[in-house]
Amino acid sequence: MKKSLYCLALFALFAALFCACEKKDIKTAYVFAPGQTLNYRLWVNQQIESDGDVENAVRVSMRTDFKLKAVSVAPDGTADLEVLFTGASASATVGEKRNKLEVDKTLVNRTITLKMKPNGEIPDLLLPKVEDPSQYSSLTRMQHIIMDMFTTLPQNLSNGTAWTRKTFVQEELGSLGTVSTETKTSFVAGSEVEVWQQRATEISVNFDVRLGSEVEKEHKNDSTPKDGEPQSMLVSGGGSGSGKMYFDLQRNVCVGAAYETDVNMKSELIFDNAERNISRNQKIKTGIVLKLIPENAAK
Repeated sequence: MKKSLYCLALFALFAALFCACEKKDIKTAYVFAPGQTLNYRLWVNQQIESDGDVENAVRVSMRTDFKLKAVSVAPDGTADLEVLFTGASASATVGEKRNKLEVDKTLVNRTITLKMKPNGEIPDLLLPKVEDPSQYSSLTRMQHIIMDMFTTLPQNLSNGTAWTRKTFVQEELGSLGTVSTETKTSFVAGSEVEVWQQRATEISVNFDVRLGSEVEKEHKNDSTPKDGEPQSMLVSGGGSGSGKMYFDLQRNVCVGAAYETDVNMKSELIFDNAERNISRNQKIKTGIVLKLIPENAAK
C-alpha cells in the first residue's frame, strides 16, 4: 500500500514538473471597448533616388499623430475603428535645399475608417473624401502604413510561433488610373522585451513587395485625360523589408513597430504619341517607426 502511495506521489511530482516545463500557448487578440481611444505617433523617413542620381535624391521626413478610436464592437470582437489625424509635419530635402511639405492640410482632422477583426485582419478600409484629388497621395500612403503597422495575429502567440499574411492595396493616381501593391508578410513571435518603457512581445517581420504589373496586368483608366497630358502610367517592380512589431498581451494592443523597406520601382508615362513617353527607375528606401503614446503623456 505504502509502495503504491509512493508511486502515486512520484507520478504526481513528475506530472507537475512536466506541466511546469511544457510550452504554454497564450491566446491573443486585438481587444477594443466602445469609446476606447489609443494615441499613436508615427515617423516616416524616405529616400527616393531617380535613375541612379544619388546627389539629387529626395529625402522626405514626416511625423504625424493620430487617435485610434473604437466606435463600436460586434459580439465576435470585430471593431469599427476611426483613425483621426491630429497633427502632421513634413519636409523634403534635395542636396542642401529643404522645403516644408503641407501635409497638415492633407491629413490633419481627416479620418480613415476601418473594420478590424480580433486577429488584426482589416476587411474594410475607407479613405475620406477630398476636394483636391492630389491629396489622395498622402492618404493612400497612410493606407499602406496602417495595413503594415497593425499586423495579423495567430490564435495562440508564444515564442517561436510563425504565420503569414497577404495584403492588397490600390492607389488612385487621378487621370492616370490606379497602381496595385501586393505585400506578403511573414511573422515570427519572440520573447517578451522592454521597448519604449513598456513590456511587450517582440514579433520579427519580413516583407516581400510587388508593384503594378507584377501584381495586375491591366490598369483601367475610367477618366479622360486632358489634351497633352499622359493617358496612363505603367508601374512595375518590387522589393523587401524587415523589422519588429511589439504587442502587449496584457492590454491586447500594439505598442509600436519599426520597419525598413527597399523597393525598386519602374514607372512609365504613356502619351498618345509614343515618342513622348517618359520612363524612370527609382530606388525607394523607407524607415517607419510607430509608438503608442501613454495616456498621461498624450494629454
